[in-house]
Amino acid sequence: MTKGAASLLVFLGVLGAGCSKQPTADLAKARPVMDELLDAEREHRGSHGNYWRGSKSPIDREDAVRNIGVDLAEAPGFEFIAEPREDGSDTTLRITARGIGAASNVSIACVMKASEAKPDCKESGA
Repeated sequence: MTKGAASLLVFLGVLGAGCSKQPTADLAKARPVMDELLDAEREHRGSHGNYWRGSKSPIDREDAVRNIGVDLAEAPGFEFIAEPREDGSDTTLRITARGIGAASNVSIACVMKASEAKPDCKESGA
């Protein structure tokens, strides 16, 4: 192998490694998606009597788009997890947007009570 060919292989390897890198978990991108998700959840509870949580954990993007119209892919580098129902009347929703992989310490955790106007959200790892 020539020196030029070896250099090209090294360059392509570095370039490929950079392309396969996971998106950075940026809270500035997750906040608006979380807000949209919480709004959709409030509407869903108002019309169906319960919060929508999806059938998988973390929440499946296609399932969320189909059922509540929220595209979780707008928050790259995050997965959204909804905790199971606490009681039969489903009065509280607990949902977390958590960074993926090395960014798993970055998160937004929200608690939305049906009796309160606004959810209580806390961020970590910012």
